[in-house]
Amino acid sequence: MPRKPLIAANWKMYKTPAQAEEFVKKFLPLVAEQTRAEIVLCPSAISLAAVVAAVKDSGIAVGGQNMHWAEEGAYTGETSPLMIKAVGATHVIIGHSERRQYFGETDEMVNQKILSAVKNKLTPIICIGETLEEREANKTEEVLLRQCQIAFKAVVPEDAESFIVATSPCGRSGPGAPQHRR
Repeated sequence: MPRKPLIAANWKMYKTPAQAEEFVKKFLPLVAEQTRAEIVLCPSAISLAAVVAAVKDSGIAVGGQNMHWAEEGAYTGETSPLMIKAVGATHVIIGHSERRQYFGETDEMVNQKILSAVKNKLTPIICIGETLEEREANKTEEVLLRQCQIAFKAVVPEDAESFIVATSPCGRSGPGAPQHRR
């Protein structure tokens, strides 16, 4: 059965809980009749609970922007899959290019996070993509293949049916960068 397209909005490090609630209040009427795509809003961890409450009964899903693979532990500043689930979010972005670029997230870490998301019944939105240098060196296919082979290690096909794989735009990220997916 064909899958509905997904529109996932990664809010990055924008919007306080109050700003997130105000945004959702204005956003919901704009998409109330929309049925062509699944919509997932991904606010920062501090606004997750506010957004979950604001979209209640709307058909809009909420996802975390990142998570640690451990369910608990001494990982200062991290968000566990149990925390994401506890506030009512259903999705989580894993392996975003900014996490790889700025925080040194590896393909092996992405794999651990995917396995944890599956275990905790969160739908992973898995980001893959090459850097601008890799693209210019004609290594796109090689990079994507490596990322997928490592990221999906020990994943069983039945679990992968719910996965969403997104390609990150190559080149630059952060403020002013394109926010689309190719």
